[in-house]
Amino acid sequence: MRIEPGTAFLRATGTRATTQQAQSQPVEAGKSFREIFSDALRVVNDLELQADKLDRQLAAGTVENIHEVTIAAEKAALALELTAQVRNRLLEAYQEFMRMTV
Repeated sequence: MRIEPGTAFLRATGTRATTQQAQSQPVEAGKSFREIFSDALRVVNDLELQADKLDRQLAAGTVENIHEVTIAAEKAALALELTAQVRNRLLEAYQEFMRMTV
């Protein structure tokens, strides 16, 4: 099983359009970790903005399906939680590396 860099995070967020875009575009060999992580953070931010937009529409009474608001909020929450876990793991790895070099 081969996992393309950066697409696993996008798949975990559950965004269908972004995942399809990531699968249709080949991953560049020269793409740095910083660029991959920035793209993933952009996806999380987009999910948060979409959930916020739907919340405002719900408050205004213009949303027909409440379940769409709930799903968008849950996607945003899960993506944010995943981002925090990735950050924690990276920080732990960095700290472990620093302990090894001392």
